[in-house]
Amino acid sequence: GRRLARGDVQAVIDRVQARVDPDQRRSVTPHGLRHTTATHLLADAVDMDAVRRVLGHSDLSTLGRYRDELPGELEVAMRSHPLLRESGPPR
Repeated sequence: GRRLARGDVQAVIDRVQARVDPDQRRSVTPHGLRHTTATHLLADAVDMDAVRRVLGHSDLSTLGRYRDELPGELEVAMRSHPLLRESGPPR
């Protein structure tokens, strides 16, 4: 019923990490989870304003760092643009 605080998320991470074999553990932080969530939402074409609100950002420009990390985003956009397709524009 309330927002999760960083400490709440860290407590969950710590409990999960305690159950993982020490040789298999990775560094996980609340910020890393937040960053990964934003990147995945944007990669799945979730509306940028919705992602902004989920993250609590006041400005869409702050999402640039997440968007810029999407692998192959420019190439996908270029392949899908009708004027840039190899077969030419659709009729």
